Amino acid sequence: MFGFAAILYLVVVVGAVLIFMFGDPEGTGFVDYLHWGLFVRMPRLFKSSLRLCCGARGPQAADAVWKYVVHTPNPIVQIFYLIVVLGGFLAWIMYAHPWIPNINLPEYHKMGAFAIMGVCLVLFLLASFSDPGIVTRDNVESCVRQFPYDHEVFKPSACKTCDTLKPARSKHCALCDVCVARFDHHCIWINNCVGEGNHHYFLAFVTAHAILTTYGTYLGVQILRAVCEERHLWKATFFDPKTGQRFKADGWIVTQFLLAQHTVVCFLTILCAIMAAVLIGFAGWHLYLVMVNMTTNELHKYRVQRWVLNEMEEDPSRVKNIYHKGWFSNLREFFCSKRSTGQGLLVSLTANPAQVASASKTEGSEQHQSHTHAHT
Repeated sequence: MFGFAAILYLVVVVGAVLIFMFGDPEGTGFVDYLHWGLFVRMPRLFKSSLRLCCGARGPQAADAVWKYVVHTPNPIVQIFYLIVVLGGFLAWIMYAHPWIPNINLPEYHKMGAFAIMGVCLVLFLLASFSDPGIVTRDNVESCVRQFPYDHEVFKPSACKTCDTLKPARSKHCALCDVCVARFDHHCIWINNCVGEGNHHYFLAFVTAHAILTTYGTYLGVQILRAVCEERHLWKATFFDPKTGQRFKADGWIVTQFLLAQHTVVCFLTILCAIMAAVLIGFAGWHLYLVMVNMTTNELHKYRVQRWVLNEMEEDPSRVKNIYHKGWFSNLREFFCSKRSTGQGLLVSLTANPAQVASASKTEGSEQHQSHTHAHT
């Protein structure tokens, strides 16, 4: 029963995630059609069914839930992450861990998974609850001095929401309702913005999970190899009780045997292999952006600005990344330079960045008023 549930999880959940990531609802490929059916057509049918059953309040309630889950800072995806990671690790301890050591894996691998999992959880907490680099009235001057304006994508202007000058490379996050220095993106997995203050933690978090899943793939393959070698499966003769036929071992028969007898280990190995491929690509992409001193937000802005200039029949090549100083200098700046923001954790593990920024605005306003009264 557990094996069937594991395979179902692999096919449905992982498949849906991959379709969501790589499908385009306006595309014409097979994956694009699946994306449109799962994430456009099915939600519409669901809302229509709610309207028939519950009246107008049904779709309104569904929209409210969707708005909270997707457009409001909340810990739902963080909880989902912990359930998936810790649940998968528990299954690993129960079904794969007893097979270590074996003829392919020495004793020290028994503690290797625990060490990497501990690092992943620590980095998850640091990335989730570290100040991403919230720009306040107290630190805005140092933030403005940190990076020059390129006067193409970043120009001196004020954030109408935060009522502060917007430093170059910053952005106002609509979800968190704060301006973040050197803004990269808002990550739902950590329920936090990724910016100057925690970008290094985020990159380490992704890289650690790429290492964890790669290591899990290696351990799973070696365990399954050990099963084959210890039980001499490649030399065995397999018997079908339904037909009475006997079969010599081949790749397909041995695979079927492993899937039937070691379902959980096979499932975890396949899942780790899929996630390792995705996470290695994701970590590599973010490392490349760090090496050229560019954020995800800036990459998008540069593309849009070049397109606009091209449409206006102006020279798009004038949009350049003026922050690129060579890959070695960029890496040193990213990992070693003193940060003007993001020097600690957020106020508490339950406070979201919007609450922190609101408190900072109030404090800054009071200080500004006191300073004004002192000079009158």
